[in-house]
Amino acid sequence: MKKFTALLAAAVGMMAAVTVTAQEGVKPVSIYQAPVNVLQSAGNGRCRFVDLWSVRVNTVDFLATIPNIGAEVDLSRSPYNRVSFGVDARCRWNCRRTPTSYLLNVMAVKPELKYWWRGNSVSRIAWYGGLYADCLLYTSPSPRDAWYGGLYAEGGKYKYKFGRTRDGRNGYMYGAGISAGFARPLYQYRRAALDLEVGLSAGFLSTKYDAYDFEEGSYHVIQDKSEDWHVLPYPVASQLRVAFVLRSMSVNDKYRKVSERKLIRRQERRMKD
Repeated sequence: MKKFTALLAAAVGMMAAVTVTAQEGVKPVSIYQAPVNVLQSAGNGRCRFVDLWSVRVNTVDFLATIPNIGAEVDLSRSPYNRVSFGVDARCRWNCRRTPTSYLLNVMAVKPELKYWWRGNSVSRIAWYGGLYADCLLYTSPSPRDAWYGGLYAEGGKYKYKFGRTRDGRNGYMYGAGISAGFARPLYQYRRAALDLEVGLSAGFLSTKYDAYDFEEGSYHVIQDKSEDWHVLPYPVASQLRVAFVLRSMSVNDKYRKVSERKLIRRQERRMKD
């Protein structure tokens, strides 16, 4: 009986010690298990330099017979980075000296700044002591998708004419506006990845141009239809993007990581309020 009492007392003492230790070192525990290590503590490894870059081609421009290429880079090697900067260039210039009644020439450069995020999903952070807090962590309609919103500027020149009976335009343009879209992983190679990016850019455009027609095998400027610099009174869709993107690191592994410490501090402030 004495031995049993001694063992019981020892067990109670050990349980009390564990309870005190747990109460002194209260730590939040996330019950959310996200793919690709969404929750990572600050200070984990930084991205490789090659993983910051991507190259893309827009199939919509190619369908319009306009060759194009774009490059993009993340602005930080931090695993928590959400900002990227890219430049798209497209050029189709007919240098034939023989005039034609059908013509489409475009030469433009478009820098763009993007902010990336995943969709909204509420997960629960469990605390010792029976307290729970809802915490916004990640998601999207598809967990693989990364969404973006951004700002862009654009400048270039153009020359077009569609048919003998329609006046042509030969001019310059500058514009700025907003862009939005998403990227989705398509295929993972051994050392690279292919993604699909779909987006739309729209904004305001300033332009000047000479109007011209096609008569007797040559172009003739129409002075009374030409315009000096002016801003169009309505927004213009400057680009529809359905692009194939080649990356070293798939978008499936980007823009996911969230600082758990920041989320916990933010939730603590909300609970105090």
